[in-house]
Amino acid sequence: MERKERNFARRLFFFNEDREVPILDNDDLLGSVTADDRGIFCVRGATTEVTDIEPYIYIEHNCGYEGLDQKHYFIRAIPKEFITEGNFSKKTYHMGDIELLTKDAPVQHYQRRMLIHHHHSSHGPLSLHQQVMQCIPHYVAYKDYYEKVVVNGGTSQYNKTELEKQAWDDLLRKITGAPPSPPGISHTEDVHTHTETHTHVEDHRTHTESETHEVVGPVPVEPQKEHGLELEQEEELRRLEEEKRLEEERRREEQRRVEEERIREEQRRLDEDRMIEEQRRLDEERRLEEQRRHEEDRRIEEQRRLDEETRLEEQRRLDEEKRIEEERRLEEQRRLEEEKRKEGEPHPDDLITAEEEREREEEAGIREQHWKEEEERRKLEEERRRLEDEIRLAEEKRLKEEEEFRREEDKRYEEQRRREEEMRREEERLREEERRKEEEIRREEERRREEEYRRELDHRREEHNRRLEEFKKLEEQRKQEIERLEQERKMWMEKLKELEEGQKKKHLVQIICSRDNVVRTTQIREYTEGEDPCEGFRRT
Repeated sequence: MERKERNFARRLFFFNEDREVPILDNDDLLGSVTADDRGIFCVRGATTEVTDIEPYIYIEHNCGYEGLDQKHYFIRAIPKEFITEGNFSKKTYHMGDIELLTKDAPVQHYQRRMLIHHHHSSHGPLSLHQQVMQCIPHYVAYKDYYEKVVVNGGTSQYNKTELEKQAWDDLLRKITGAPPSPPGISHTEDVHTHTETHTHVEDHRTHTESETHEVVGPVPVEPQKEHGLELEQEEELRRLEEEKRLEEERRREEQRRVEEERIREEQRRLDEDRMIEEQRRLDEERRLEEQRRHEEDRRIEEQRRLDEETRLEEQRRLDEEKRIEEERRLEEQRRLEEEKRKEGEPHPDDLITAEEEREREEEAGIREQHWKEEEERRKLEEERRRLEDEIRLAEEKRLKEEEEFRREEDKRYEEQRRREEEMRREEERLREEERRKEEEIRREEERRREEEYRRELDHRREEHNRRLEEFKKLEEQRKQEIERLEQERKMWMEKLKELEEGQKKKHLVQIICSRDNVVRTTQIREYTEGEDPCEGFRRT
């Protein structure tokens, strides 16, 4: 797409015209693309419909309506021969240049500046005159093309290349009247030089004098001026190229510096993330260790509470046993006292005494059995306490061993982290040293390039000054040559005048002396300076 120096449309859409369903849906959009900075685009599209499709290119733009807040569109249908079915298509539809201006667009006129190097020219950069001569037919061709194709509603049958050739031929006919020649050939330069060699002479000079002046005149100075302009243009182009190269180098250097800064920032960020992750890991380990310690303290406290409850329970049991033993002792003592009291009294009935004696023996056996059971239970309780003490001591020993092992693991982890930190610092120091060396090498290389560039500029400046001196010398020689040729021209003109005067005098004498019947007056003698002009004529 071309919109001269204006901004062109950048977004393009590839639609399918659905006649059965006039509403635009998702299936109708086959593809879209954004044109590059030169206005060139390549869009691809595909659809899964099994019916016939009618694809077209759709471009919205405001070309010609800049600042008017108006949108217009451009539509170009795709020919049927470029529509294929299947997964792959090897056909490409080349649309060529697209003019986005509409017929009623208020076109804003402006100048277009460009440098043209025609393909016929193989003699280096063109002069300003040659560039102007080549810009004119392009402008005429574009104007003709716009009037014929856009304004008058023409089709693609008007070929822009043919219009350029036609405009070029018309321009050369207007300038020279000679048959046209393609641009780049020095025919127009010859015409220009030929027309500039004519100079204004005095009114008394004849046509012969002007023709002689053209033949023997001085050498034209236009090629030398053009050579000087070309040298200046070459120097300017070299300077611009060098500035562009330096700008590109500065841009690359800035980009490389930004990239290095980004890499350093990324490395710094990674180091910070690693340190944060390491700190998070240590905090997590510390938290887990604190949790284990609290759990262990809680378990120890629970074990202590259970031991205390067991001890209190044992103490209550022993107190209860002592109380029961004391009650039994008191009961036995009362029984003995009662027996003594009864032995001292008469016993009326021996049967009752035997029965009581038997009951007393049974009670003593029961008490003895209870005492044995209590003794057995006391031994079992002591054994249980001893086992619990052994288990508690073993658990405390295990906890101490685990605590020692955990401390050893923490020390090992801390030592490993310290070594990793030292290695990271060493790597960072080495990287920083390497970056510093690379920076020094880069600066040295940059200084060397700048030095070479300064030397090259000095050399070019000296070469330019030398060429200017040579050009001045050639200019002086040209002026001297012009003066010499001007003197020769004046000398030849004087000789021509003398020859013409001699021819006129000789012709008059021939006329006078060839007629014998003509009366020779005194005026004729005065004209011939008192001599008889016919005397010499008779001798001859």
